[in-house]
Amino acid sequence: MLPKIRPGDLCVFEVYGGSGNAGSRNGQIVLARQSRRDDDYGCQYTIKEYHSVKDPHTGHNDRVELRPLNEAYPLIEIDEDDEAVDVIATLKCVLS
Repeated sequence: MLPKIRPGDLCVFEVYGGSGNAGSRNGQIVLARQSRRDDDYGCQYTIKEYHSVKDPHTGHNDRVELRPLNEAYPLIEIDEDDEAVDVIATLKCVLS
């Protein structure tokens, strides 16, 4: 997550849906759990920037994009019915 999070930084997350942080996550940095292990990077958790793509007719989320800040990592697209990725927390602060 360079440039926001650097190696050795400590990150403080708040469980999503907890006290005071329910609602839109659009534009926030989130911690997400993938139900399947990523073969390229060998991990099950990822930190990405959350962006929802809304249906222009209904206003509901058509899909969600989890975007890396570092272009070396892949974008993750989640359809509304996709249960393979679960956003579990939002970033509150980074301690360098």
